Amino acid sequence: MVTDVDQVDGGATVTFTHEGRTRVVTADWVVGADGARSIVRRTAGFTATETAPTAAALLGLAVLDDPANAPKGWVRTERGWTVLNVNHADFSRIITFDLGGPHEDHRRPLTAEELQETVDRFAGRPVPFRDARSLSRFSDYSRLVDDYRLGRVLLVGDAAHVHFPLGGQGLNLGIGDAIGLGWRLALVARGQADPSVLDVYSRERHACAAGVIANVADQRERMRIGVDGDRLRHELGVLLEDRDRNRALGSAISAQSQPAPSALQDAARGDFAANTVIETDTGITDLIRLHVAAGDRGLLLCEDASESVRAVVEPPWGERVRLIQARNLGPTTVLVRPDGEVAWSGELGDGSELVARLAETFGGSARPCAVDECRDSLTAHGRPRCRTNVEPPPEARPARATDADGRDRAAAVPDPFAGGGPTRRRASTGWSCSWWPRQIRPAPVSLRA
Repeated sequence: MVTDVDQVDGGATVTFTHEGRTRVVTADWVVGADGARSIVRRTAGFTATETAPTAAALLGLAVLDDPANAPKGWVRTERGWTVLNVNHADFSRIITFDLGGPHEDHRRPLTAEELQETVDRFAGRPVPFRDARSLSRFSDYSRLVDDYRLGRVLLVGDAAHVHFPLGGQGLNLGIGDAIGLGWRLALVARGQADPSVLDVYSRERHACAAGVIANVADQRERMRIGVDGDRLRHELGVLLEDRDRNRALGSAISAQSQPAPSALQDAARGDFAANTVIETDTGITDLIRLHVAAGDRGLLLCEDASESVRAVVEPPWGERVRLIQARNLGPTTVLVRPDGEVAWSGELGDGSELVARLAETFGGSARPCAVDECRDSLTAHGRPRCRTNVEPPPEARPARATDADGRDRAAAVPDPFAGGGPTRRRASTGWSCSWWPRQIRPAPVSLRA
């Protein structure tokens, strides 16, 4: 069990106990994935924005004595709501939402007797059950850290964000955090990317979580009891009668409102990269096969993969991006991140916009160069004159070493992606769960009470 995290020069120390012994380890990077009561978050000094709870919810599994006569689904009562997912043959899920105020002591263990009394009181009649288990309390309390990165310590999952658990969106967020951090941290750990890419991770995932928390708070408002709640639900019902609005509102909760465009050429920044047929200079393939073959590198797909384009891309980013000549994309150039998200899409033009996006996505610095020089370099034959204007910072360049014969070689750095297995790309599942819908994400808001 982790008991303390402390930042030191070039890393962090982690103090933990195991089998009665206290140990201290030093690591280059520490990732706190230790849940809502994260010790890493607390001891490392992360700050967070919170909202106080206003509701008290109870949850449990139990066998209903008379499932045929139990209140099924969502049932509004004078006090709040009961939600019973009735199972006639096995355990049913039982939830009560008391909107009259928060738990007096949310850490007090829930008993079967308290759950039974609450269900009966809300339903206005006995709803007997037996063999209650998996009992817990929760509320509409929310917390979002102000930054997912603090020096050498990063957070993912519930350690970074908690909210009213409606729709199971917290799990989706945590998976997205892990996907968004993994490839970036691997590049940084191998010296192939500037640590600044971890700040991009923080901004990106913070915006995702803020959107989810705002959406969940909106759903909580629609659960209100009384005239105001009735009015809100009536207005929502009218909206849901329209098929397009119904689909948009529903997908905002299921996180499916960001479908991959049918054509890769139509993809915009933040879209999922749709699998599509790619015509390369060596034959016909598709995006998923190229993505798997690229391993932990991104893909740059463009019609023009000439030496001049390679000279712009490969010196700084060759170990992080695989350049693919895609003859069937027309003038559109598409940059796909290792997690399957489109980082940039557009016509190559003078190359300056692509260079800026490469630097932001994979680390490195893009020194200012004249637009005319870039344009000349990408339209003339041979190596571009502006290639020296783009270079990664020294700390992002792979370390060099000398072998037994005195020849220069790259220092051996462990590759977390080597060996295949489950860390390879997700060809069978596509890119689901990796990005909260861009179209419906609201602007970040202050969540302080």
